[in-house]
Amino acid sequence: MLGDLNGDGFVTMADVELLWLYLEGQLPEGTTINRCNADINRDGSIDWADYLLLIAMVIASGDNNYTEWASFFLLAEAMIGSNSDIDLEGLVLQLEEIVDFDDDNNVEFANMLSTVLQ
Repeated sequence: MLGDLNGDGFVTMADVELLWLYLEGQLPEGTTINRCNADINRDGSIDWADYLLLIAMVIASGDNNYTEWASFFLLAEAMIGSNSDIDLEGLVLQLEEIVDFDDDNNVEFANMLSTVLQ
């Protein structure tokens, strides 16, 4: 299942945490991720764009606990800002396919996203 990095059958903040650890090179010894499921945008690489898309997937699944994932979002902002290889326009289109930005529950997410992608 796309986004299910730990193989538990669900896409949750636990998967977001695993992807963060993977991208930072800090996965604990013996911990693995499903790399196929981690390449959210299917571009052949696992990077910070996938991380943002995974956060969007968790939010779209109904996990609107903003305080829990806000710190993950701030990290993505820093990493995307320093990575000129990420296609921001394409990323926005992918995010719009995942998250209903017209839903009142996702207004805060949309505001944070616009900050990250400026």
